[in-house]
Amino acid sequence: MLSTTRLTTIIQKNLIAFFDLLLIIFLRQAHFVKSMIPKSNKKRKTSAKEDIIFWVVLFLLVAFFAGALIYSNVKMGRKRDELNQKIDDLKAQIQTLEEEKEKFETGISETQKDVYWEEKARGQGYVKEGENAVVVIPPPENSAEQASIEKSFSEKLWDEIKSIWERMNPQ
Repeated sequence: MLSTTRLTTIIQKNLIAFFDLLLIIFLRQAHFVKSMIPKSNKKRKTSAKEDIIFWVVLFLLVAFFAGALIYSNVKMGRKRDELNQKIDDLKAQIQTLEEEKEKFETGISETQKDVYWEEKARGQGYVKEGENAVVVIPPPENSAEQASIEKSFSEKLWDEIKSIWERMNPQ
């Protein structure tokens, strides 16, 4: 399939050839170039009706080819706009990918440093030679609070009633 640009070029060349032919016909019809066109022995007179038909057909042909050129140019303009939009989208995508690339390159350069690997190893519990490991144990939770959390609603209610009773009746 021919591309739009190539098709337009072919149409333009054919139109130029067609307009050259029309020019020759026009000049012959208008009797401007009598010396270039051989004369025939018979002189044929054209009627006004034939002249009108000739000019109408000529006008329609020129209008058709001009319309074809205009249509192809409009179509090419739309395609150009579409491709320019695609170029802009791709440029934005390239920019995003370049930013990601920079981020990854920074990450790679950070991982190549000894400090990074030392921090990573210490986070997993490793120590250097000659150092003592210190482990911090979290304090145990209050067992009374834990027991009250684990009791059911009815047990909590019973305990509350007992505590009120004991406060009212000290022994």
